[in-house]
Order: sequence, then C-alpha cells, then structure tokens
Amino acid sequence: MKKLSLALALGAGAILSATVVAPSQAASQADYCYPGKSCYYDGANGNYKIWTAPSNGCHNLGNIGLNDRIDSIVNKGGGAIHLYNWNGSNAWISLGSIPVSHANFQPANLGGNANKVDMVCID
Repeated sequence: MKKLSLALALGAGAILSATVVAPSQAASQADYCYPGKSCYYDGANGNYKIWTAPSNGCHNLGNIGLNDRIDSIVNKGGGAIHLYNWNGSNAWISLGSIPVSHANFQPANLGGNANKVDMVCID
C-alpha cells in the first residue's frame, strides 16, 4: 500500500494531516464522487460514501444524522472545505480544511480528526 503524507495549511495556523491513497486503492464505483461535488465517507480511503454536499455554504451534519461519522473526503467542488467540531456547549472548533483537487482528487483521510466533524463549510 503506497501512501504519501501531506500536511495542509489551515486558517489560524492549524495543520490538518492527511493521507493520500494511491490510485490503485481508489474508491469503488458506488463511492465515486462526481466533478463539481464534494463527497463524504464513513470509511478511510474514500470507501462507504454517506453524503454528497448539495451546495456550497455551511452544512450542520447533526441535522442530517451524520455528525461524528466522516473518515475521509473527496473534494471535486469549486472551493475549499472547512471542517468543524461542536465543543458540546457553545462553540465550533476548526479542525482544518481540504483544498479543491486535494492530491489530484484522491481521498483525504482525516486521521486524528476522523469521526469528529460536525459541520462543513464549503467556499
């Protein structure tokens, strides 16, 4: 299994560490993410697609039963995806960002931030 570690620079100086999956490990046809979309997966390496964002803007994943379930993301949309975790009382905590065309559209595994994402905001 060939992997390439990549650190993505984030707003406010944070870093999101992502693992890029070699093309031979690409997602199955059912998990495919179409151009212009961002897709969210319950498994690493772009497996088990559970949601495709319907539009840009902010989406509270708790409203659709998907909070704390995202393990990997494919971003083929028109803007960066900003990831947030709800702290349980009164604030959204930034977990980082996934740029457009991350690693030639390969899945971005969320590593230590897997199963923590409660909201995504798409530019």
